[in-house]
Amino acid sequence: MAIRFVKIPVNQDTYQKLQQITQALNRGEKTPLAKPLGEVFTELTCEVLDQAFGALAKSQENTDDVQAQETAKVLGQIDTHLQKYMPWSISLFSNIRLQPVANYILDQFDCDDPQQIYLQYALSPTLASRVQQNYERLMQNDSLAVVPVFDDLIEVIDTGVTAHIRTPKTILKFNYVVDKTLTRIINLVTNLGYKRIEKVARHLSLSQAQQYARHFNGFIQ
Repeated sequence: MAIRFVKIPVNQDTYQKLQQITQALNRGEKTPLAKPLGEVFTELTCEVLDQAFGALAKSQENTDDVQAQETAKVLGQIDTHLQKYMPWSISLFSNIRLQPVANYILDQFDCDDPQQIYLQYALSPTLASRVQQNYERLMQNDSLAVVPVFDDLIEVIDTGVTAHIRTPKTILKFNYVVDKTLTRIINLVTNLGYKRIEKVARHLSLSQAQQYARHFNGFIQ
């Protein structure tokens, strides 16, 4: 089975800012770049969050659906934590310490289509196969596939968290206290999101579950 990727479209301007900062770091730029790099990392993360969940939340924000309103609330909490802690964590480092992580993140993009840049990460063959099987079951109106599909979604998201947040954190080699703080924040944010997904999955009609599944499956190529 060919390797399948999750590919999330990002703003070309954001990618170009990251590219320019990384090139400056590679040239040995002396002007501190921690602040702009922290800002662009935050922009990217918030764009990914909005692409994955924002469109669905916005489509239901004017409804009386309690679950949709709760989802929007959780997304707001996650966004607040990202805006607070990501720039702060990057600001702790000199340019030379930031160079490896900037290059790592830059390597995570698919730039084959000049019209649309994607932030991507690979799925394991086992996970990709299970995702496809459960998705097909759901599309065939198997209501018993709803919970497995959303459990798969959590695992897919967590794979991305590892690729784009946990691994960069490891590359940066924070001191013990900061590393522990960031691990706690990452766990808090992911648990907020995952618990919300689990709860939503148990309140969806079959057609609603299919709508969500189509949206998320569209990112897998």
